[in-house]
Amino acid sequence: MATEGRLTALERRAAQHDREIAGIRKLTMIGMKMLNRNQEQIHALAAAQRRTEASLQRTEAALRGFIESRRGGNGHSKRKVDLQ
Repeated sequence: MATEGRLTALERRAAQHDREIAGIRKLTMIGMKMLNRNQEQIHALAAAQRRTEASLQRTEAALRGFIESRRGGNGHSKRKVDLQ
């Protein structure tokens, strides 16, 4: 009788350990999937950042060109006119 009680307790512990191991496996699999998704998102964000940086450089170059084009006076100086 005592042997049966010990065996049942051992079986319960073994079943509990099996459930814990299954839970750990499931968590590991979910974690791996999350890591893969995060890596994909990081790559997508890096690509978007590269595109944004390239666009910003083009915009800055165009703005610099526009500012330079506005500086010229077509041969005329931009002196202040004294109205006195």
